[in-house]
Amino acid sequence: SETFGLPFVKGMNASLKGEGSNGTEDIAKMRSLGVSWTREDLAWSEAEPQKGVYNWSNFDHLIAETKAAGITVLPILGYAPSWTSPTNAAAYAEFVAAAVARYGPGTSANLQWWELWNEPYFSYAWGNHTPEPEAYARDYLAAAEAAKSVAPTVKLLIAADYQESAQTGGTSPHEFNWVGDMFTAVPTLGKWIDGVSVHPYGGDPSLPLKEAGGYLDTSGQWGFQRINTIHEKFLAHGVNVPFWITEEGWSTWEVSEATLAHNYTDLLTQIKARPWVRALFPFGLREDDPHPTNNQPGFGLLKYGTLAPKSGWTVLEAGFKTLV
Repeated sequence: SETFGLPFVKGMNASLKGEGSNGTEDIAKMRSLGVSWTREDLAWSEAEPQKGVYNWSNFDHLIAETKAAGITVLPILGYAPSWTSPTNAAAYAEFVAAAVARYGPGTSANLQWWELWNEPYFSYAWGNHTPEPEAYARDYLAAAEAAKSVAPTVKLLIAADYQESAQTGGTSPHEFNWVGDMFTAVPTLGKWIDGVSVHPYGGDPSLPLKEAGGYLDTSGQWGFQRINTIHEKFLAHGVNVPFWITEEGWSTWEVSEATLAHNYTDLLTQIKARPWVRALFPFGLREDDPHPTNNQPGFGLLKYGTLAPKSGWTVLEAGFKTLV
């Protein structure tokens, strides 16, 4: 079916493992919102600070806490340690295999779905180097082969976007061809992809694209509906899999609360129009800084200190009930 037979995943970028987070309180808030998943970093740099030497203690604690509360974790495996680089596919694959062996299907954690890298199309996540779609594709292939040799039923998400940020190699200096460049580097990539992770940030999700196959909406902002472009590119390579929106949101240091509520209302409408979208993880749960130096804390749906809900919270609370 169009929904791949999968129930809709209702998640949150909660940073339960984050510094200063009150996990019990945060989980209670998530439950009240109708959320039963959290997307959390299992950072390569933290888990393997020296080659072959693993430190799982922080993630072990997170798993114990979330399992007791009935919350499922979507782990993000990314951020290369200082002893290597993001382009070391063999080392990345070893790390992924070790993580899946510890937390994957059949273990006490029994985590079924995994996200291979966070936003590898941005330099901050790619070791502060210009992203390389070919290298990311080789990372994904090596990691998928290793993970599925450990746990054949494990499900893996590949990351994709389509906009003007820089990339090296490929057929363009920009990300217009991110998906195609991955398949050029690894023609067999499709059979290893169980889902696609997208972060369709931008303006009002209801606005159509300025031009077919583009990435800007009619207001000139990044368009949510570029998700269609990404979907079509994967279909062109014979890959018809569920799409997971693993980040989406708006910062109230940039938009009003009225706009926030409006955008989340339109987002839910757009998701329902696309049955192949099977997950939503808003970014993020709470504001973590009263005096931000950038727009990031403003994405939190609960206000700093008081944890009072913003307008988007109420919209999501009602909207999650309608996503099945």
